[in-house]
Amino acid sequence: MKKAVIAAVVLSSAGVCAQAVRGPLGEAAAQARAASWRVDLKAERAALAAADRAFGQATEARGVVDGFTAYFADSAAFLPLRSNLIRGRAAMQEYLRASPLFASLKWENVRTDVSADGRSGYTLGFGTATARDGTVAHVRLITFWRKEADGSWKVEANVPALNPEAPRPVPAGFGTPGDNGVAGAAPRLTQDAAALAVQQADRDFAAMSAARTPRDAFVAFVAPTGVVMGGPDYGAAEIGRAFEGGSGTLEWAPIASGAAASGDLGYTIGYAVRRGPDAGGTVHTGYSKYLTIWQRQPGGKWLFVADGGTSRPAPAS
Repeated sequence: MKKAVIAAVVLSSAGVCAQAVRGPLGEAAAQARAASWRVDLKAERAALAAADRAFGQATEARGVVDGFTAYFADSAAFLPLRSNLIRGRAAMQEYLRASPLFASLKWENVRTDVSADGRSGYTLGFGTATARDGTVAHVRLITFWRKEADGSWKVEANVPALNPEAPRPVPAGFGTPGDNGVAGAAPRLTQDAAALAVQQADRDFAAMSAARTPRDAFVAFVAPTGVVMGGPDYGAAEIGRAFEGGSGTLEWAPIASGAAASGDLGYTIGYAVRRGPDAGGTVHTGYSKYLTIWQRQPGGKWLFVADGGTSRPAPAS
């Protein structure tokens, strides 16, 4: 299977339970606000894009240990290479101090979108990571954000995936939306219900991969503007072609999720296992973790708009 697709991934390790992430609003408050949102989504996208640029500037100016981690929420999820899921700023700093992979990191924003209430959103970025030995790799970033009470944006989940190849330019129609439309559906979901709903969508996605093929699952669950960041591959047709000629299995399950208070945007995090033969017929097993961004469609179905992941150690036997 092509490396463009290997990044989308997951098999849960034994004993890990999926958990919904509850936001600052209680359920009753969220329901009360549902009828009164009057959000300029174009302005909110611009504000989040500005936060992402500041995030990058701080990383370049102050380094990955201090500048990069400063934009993460205290309990944020970080999915770097060669590691299991990392939670929290202190654990991130410990990883980055020790890692040979991230002496420096820089990127440019290629897509920004926000939830219907303008208080959650995601960004996609392309850039480079320089290792401590001077080796430069191309990086693809997926970041899920939440807006704090003071109006600032904090990172809730982030994956920086490395690739030896540079990404091609983003095709027309796959960048930041240019109008004020949203893909939300009525009736609106509460934040807790949406966090559980994206977990279920991810499990259904995985079930189709196991019962049929990974290609069938990715084509069925990708949004019209969805992207698998490993290639990157854009849209159902291109993602489907990326699987052609591949063999083996891809299994996964979510271990955590979160969602916007408006119930139309969310994410899942999980672990994956891929098994498949090389050119000589020897079967190999690869372990990875992933971050998938989900958006609720007008008919109510959840489809992914961005998916990517990184390697992780083999589980202890």
